[in-house]
Amino acid sequence: MSGVDNDGTAPRQIAVCHTYEQLRDAIAAFCSHHRVTRQALDRRAGLADGHSSKLLSPKAAMKFGPVSLRWILAALDLEIVLQVRPDAAMNTEQQNHAGVNAGERKPARQDWRRNRGTRWGQRMRARQLLQMTAEQRSASARRAAAVRWHPNPFAGTALTED
Repeated sequence: MSGVDNDGTAPRQIAVCHTYEQLRDAIAAFCSHHRVTRQALDRRAGLADGHSSKLLSPKAAMKFGPVSLRWILAALDLEIVLQVRPDAAMNTEQQNHAGVNAGERKPARQDWRRNRGTRWGQRMRARQLLQMTAEQRSASARRAAAVRWHPNPFAGTALTED
């Protein structure tokens, strides 16, 4: 980590990135500058066809994960170097009193419409059962027992004839 490659030359700086979007745009710009097509990048990185297009497009459909980022960087012979900004004036004592650490984030709030969970399902099932008659509850229990304890007669059979 001395800032010098194995052959004695200093590495060439491609971009300075402060955000994820800047990193993605820098990788995309590097590809276009060196005329690396997305298809060739997919092949070289060992990714599925079209995966790098989803990662590097301006309106990306996917984000880099730990594996895909490593493979894309390796395919392009790039590496990420972290350094302290030259204008950083805070020492570690001031950082400790600055407030919340950058790594301590509040967890994302769960959206109740998407992430209802098991307890919500149990409550809704109980509500459904309360609205049923005794005969309907009995029939529902019989169907559940039949599914639970009797094997599926159609398991392993084809739906269409050959």
